[in-house]
Amino acid sequence: MLLTRGLPRPAGPARQQDLSLRPAPSSGVTLCPKGLKMAGSSESEQNRATIPVQLSFIQLQLRMDSVAKALEEVLTSALPQGAITVGVYEAAKSLNVDPDNVVLCVLATDEDEVKDVALQIHFTLIQAFCCENDINILRVNSTRRLAQILAGGGKQSGGEPLDLHCVLVSSPHSTSWKDPALSKLSRFCRESRGMDQWVPIINLPER
Repeated sequence: MLLTRGLPRPAGPARQQDLSLRPAPSSGVTLCPKGLKMAGSSESEQNRATIPVQLSFIQLQLRMDSVAKALEEVLTSALPQGAITVGVYEAAKSLNVDPDNVVLCVLATDEDEVKDVALQIHFTLIQAFCCENDINILRVNSTRRLAQILAGGGKQSGGEPLDLHCVLVSSPHSTSWKDPALSKLSRFCRESRGMDQWVPIINLPER
């Protein structure tokens, strides 16, 4: 039995498919040196479309500069009060002894230390401890800049360089420390955690 029995036959010869190349329909978007340009839109309309993006970038940059300045103010204010602990091992000991007294943890690496496996392991442990104990934590991009902020060029009394990969800021026991800069950092860290950025990175401007 033929399976084609009963099927309607085409009225005429089969229509040959046209495989010739044709120009693709325009999508309404063309590439230009400054990005994407919608067909039919004027130059002024294109400029108006880029203004919100530019403003958002400027606002973000200003906010990050403000946070970096607040961090510098907190460090310089805490130093004369004896509320600064430097060094990975010293910080780990302080966190174990009195974590409730720590108000801020700052981790710092230079570009050539990003692949330091041992240092990154220490950072991972410290970050996990701070997140578990609700301690605000930041990461900065320069130990040299931290040394400038903390004065002395990052040297100990014997001339040995300080370990500035981790800096803790503690709240002085004798006073109730109310610092607007610290409040700004706390708010920034809280908002960053709300966006799943548990360890936000701050670029300290060079001086």
